[in-house]
Amino acid sequence: MKDQLPEIYIREKRGVLITNSLDVAEKFGKRHDRVLRAIRDIIEKNPGRGLPNFGETSYLDESNRRSPMFEMTRTGFSVLAMGFTGAKALEWKFLYDEAFSKMETALRNRQEPRWIDGRREGKLSRREETDAVSSFIKYAQGQGSTKGRFYYKHFTNATYKALFIIADQFPGSFRDLLNTKQLRRLAVAEDLVTEIIIEGMGRGLFYKDIFRVAKKRLEDYAASVGVSAVVSPALMLPLAGSAKQIEARA
Repeated sequence: MKDQLPEIYIREKRGVLITNSLDVAEKFGKRHDRVLRAIRDIIEKNPGRGLPNFGETSYLDESNRRSPMFEMTRTGFSVLAMGFTGAKALEWKFLYDEAFSKMETALRNRQEPRWIDGRREGKLSRREETDAVSSFIKYAQGQGSTKGRFYYKHFTNATYKALFIIADQFPGSFRDLLNTKQLRRLAVAEDLVTEIIIEGMGRGLFYKDIFRVAKKRLEDYAASVGVSAVVSPALMLPLAGSAKQIEARA
């Protein structure tokens, strides 16, 4: 995946970053039952350290049956991965370490006052934009559009595509995955869209032309400030093909 790490499953749970045994088994080419056995062996040998770092839960397997699975902290993963050898295993150890580090940085950024202020400003910009798009939809319908309701999505997608390199899917709030600089650039872009919509309607432009102008101005703005990667979505995506199977969760 260009400019992104492979799809490693890492998510936040009660302020702690975790991965799970299904993802580890797949990435390291291990049978899941053997990974479970290795985790239980760690817990049995040192419950004082094992239990806080491994939590047993379950998931729905391909037969729609509930099967055991472990969630684990970064420490738990590191201890478990010690037993995995070979060049490929070593590469995955480095990739997991990088993934955990990037996610930890993202979580720290979300505690900074500048990030909180940026998030608050972004909400105001987004609200003004959605109000403008709401008026635009009625405007477009008045000009014969039968798909005006899709313009909320069209403007949002055009903005994200112009500014960011992102995965096709991501969990939770996309804005919570952005750093402070990305939040501020997004707010500027949404203000830009709002202005273009209001100005275009005021001039009586055809609704499709207004969208084209907005898209071009977004691309020009992105070219001036730079396109940046949103790393977190790639790290937090569920296992490919397993979105319905992973039900985490305790």
